[in-house]
Amino acid sequence: MPGSRFTAVVTALGLVLAAADAWARGPIMVWPGAPDAPVAEAEVALRELGVTPAPRTAARDALGRARAEQAERDRARQEAVETALATAQERYLALELDAMLGVLQGAEPEALASARPGRCDGLWELEFRWGLAHGTRRGEGDSSAATDRYRLAVELDPDRRPLHELYGPDVSAAFLEAIDARSGRVSRALPLHLQPADARVEVDCHAVDGDEVSLRPGLHAVRVSAPGHRPWSQVIDTRSLDALEVALVALPGDEEPARRLAQSTDADAVDDGSVSAHALLLELARSQGAAGVLVVSPAAEGWRVRPWGRDGIGAAVTRAELPEALDAALGLLDDEGRLRAPRPTPQGVEGASDPVTPTRRPVVRTWWFWTIVGTAVATGVAVGLGVGLSRREAPPGRLVIVAR
Repeated sequence: MPGSRFTAVVTALGLVLAAADAWARGPIMVWPGAPDAPVAEAEVALRELGVTPAPRTAARDALGRARAEQAERDRARQEAVETALATAQERYLALELDAMLGVLQGAEPEALASARPGRCDGLWELEFRWGLAHGTRRGEGDSSAATDRYRLAVELDPDRRPLHELYGPDVSAAFLEAIDARSGRVSRALPLHLQPADARVEVDCHAVDGDEVSLRPGLHAVRVSAPGHRPWSQVIDTRSLDALEVALVALPGDEEPARRLAQSTDADAVDDGSVSAHALLLELARSQGAAGVLVVSPAAEGWRVRPWGRDGIGAAVTRAELPEALDAALGLLDDEGRLRAPRPTPQGVEGASDPVTPTRRPVVRTWWFWTIVGTAVATGVAVGLGVGLSRREAPPGRLVIVAR
């Protein structure tokens, strides 16, 4: 019957489309966009959607080893700072103030490199004792230098004070004077000019958002970092600056991506809009056979998933359920891991940072696809005709299928 023949053809065509999509879709790597991202749950959901998650065991092990090595380097830095502080204290008690200043100056780069929000005790101690050395020496320029270092210590921790019992009333009074002088200074905006543009900035052990920072004139401890780049840290004097310009140096490309990630970041979770992280993680994903990456994180009302393709960062999608968010994000990647234009939806889709029009021909335009379709259609029609001929004569004419 005509209806039976049509059903057979449609069924065969549907099977071919499903098979072609299954063949085309390569492994996808899931990566956390927040510390509490449900990566394991997302991988299970991907399997249920018919997509193979890229194995993370090798990448996780390599990253774990690299982070352990980085943690050992950080511990060595902290121990070097503690040793320098102890040596500086000995020089202070012996009134060898020039030697004390030399020790502190030599240890400052290590203290800056190891300082992070919430762990700036070593840097605070170093800057305070630097001010202590100048204040005790009392030579030309020592008074202002002591005040500058005390102010920097206050910027690092506004609530901390030197021990009165250990350093005496003169030091406590000088420190309080530095606090009063600092409070009388008006903050001004300092533009940030960074390369790469998505670099993370920490000033006085506090993270900074935006393209400028408001600071009081004087000394400030600055750290700039970005995935795949060597972190930069330094004490700057804003009284002589109109803007802060920092160009980070990329880590050597011959090192494995997991090692570069560990050297340039403190956690696995990434900003899903970071171009620097995108370049590094795509390299890591390709090393594990993945065509693209899905960055997963909790959202205010459900889940947020952002596809990272070979050619850029796609639009972020938010859905109430994780499988729905993953499915929508997968729709923005073609079978080779390139970005497709986002499908219009009234809500739940955020703009892509680097929208790219796919250059590869769709599956339905390839010669092998239409050859398979033609074969399937021919088979379906033949079956249908066979059923029909068993019940009535064949109509005149003939059927010709052309595969292009």
